[in-house]
Amino acid sequence: MKSDSAAIKKRYDRIAPYFEGLEAVMEGLFFKNWRKKLWAKVDGHHILEVGVGTGKNFDYYPADARITAIDFSQEMLKQATHKKARKNISVELNLMDAQSYPLPTTVLIPLSVLLFFVRADACERFKRAIPCL
Repeated sequence: MKSDSAAIKKRYDRIAPYFEGLEAVMEGLFFKNWRKKLWAKVDGHHILEVGVGTGKNFDYYPADARITAIDFSQEMLKQATHKKARKNISVELNLMDAQSYPLPTTVLIPLSVLLFFVRADACERFKRAIPCL
């Protein structure tokens, strides 16, 4: 993990228990509608959500899709794990940095990747590996 990634991870770990409260106003005014619109356009049988955070997208997951969600903050993932149990959501949560996600050289199954607020270098890596992005 790069040093700047370590600093970002440390910051997210520190604010994880308060994250949803810190963003509550913006979530209500903007993000909730954006999430609803974006997830309505997601198509695929296997969806990878990069940067799952506290699991704010759980309510919008397609019912018939297999969801894998990753985040590099252990504490954010802990919040997502609690929410997953509380909402009885079917999602595979993994602690992983998007910059080191083991991308296949060939995508053999339909895979949708949803990137929320992910660093540009990680996005570029996914674009190179999955040409449909």
